[in-house]
Amino acid sequence: MRVDARSGGLYNAGVSASEQLFFSVLGSGSAGNCVLVQAGNTSLLLDAGLSARATAERMAACGVTLKPAALFITHEHADHVQHVARVAQSTGAEVWINAGTQRKCEQRVAGLPCRELGTTPVRVGPMLVEPVAKPHDAADPVGFLVHCGTATLGFFTDLGHVDATVAAALRRCTALIMEANHDSAVMERGPYPPWLRARVGGRTGHMNNADSARAIAEHAGPQLQELVLAHLSRENNTTEHVRQAMVAALGERSRFTRRLSLQDRATPLLAAARGGAMCAAS
Repeated sequence: MRVDARSGGLYNAGVSASEQLFFSVLGSGSAGNCVLVQAGNTSLLLDAGLSARATAERMAACGVTLKPAALFITHEHADHVQHVARVAQSTGAEVWINAGTQRKCEQRVAGLPCRELGTTPVRVGPMLVEPVAKPHDAADPVGFLVHCGTATLGFFTDLGHVDATVAAALRRCTALIMEANHDSAVMERGPYPPWLRARVGGRTGHMNNADSARAIAEHAGPQLQELVLAHLSRENNTTEHVRQAMVAALGERSRFTRRLSLQDRATPLLAAARGGAMCAAS
């Protein structure tokens, strides 16, 4: 398997091509969220907060031309589901959505090829997608673990705190997309009214930088190799505030790579596990 040369052109020589798991955060923030996951000749999307055009362009920028076979929705908030219809129609992807979320965004998904997402993992090509309940102010919000071969990618944004269920999931990840939404002090003196500060900073709101860093330090397993921090608030956060919080909890260096995802561009295509020799694709 050859992977985009612009992101380093890496493939894992120790695992068969169909079992290598790759991902890119195509965009993350209050204006829209979407994650691409690929293994072998199959790709899928987590959330549909970006337009169909932006999704396709950012996938192409990662070197991925495969149309996603499936689209999984975490919850009904607009920045995660606002473009579900157009993305599904333009790609032919099946939409996996749980009943509580579907009821809350019924008009957005009307007429789409929806499949009911329960608690049982879903097989998509060589990947197994496992929903994980999470604490957020939505009808039935979930994060996801995507498994393939020796790799497990976790996707956990939009959660007010890490409960026991999410903590157990974090311990299983070889790669993790984790929320670092806001700096509490910045938000306190920022433009949000008191009710919105209370909602965002509450137990079913969004993770602040310090709490996210402490959760990673406490719950990440020894197999974690890649960390991508996501859903940064434009009003209440900066990349430097995130960096300082991570350094305070994890130190200047850690055993895993740390990255930031941004709203306006995709991350490189990243390997969810680096076990075995890594070779540059020609």
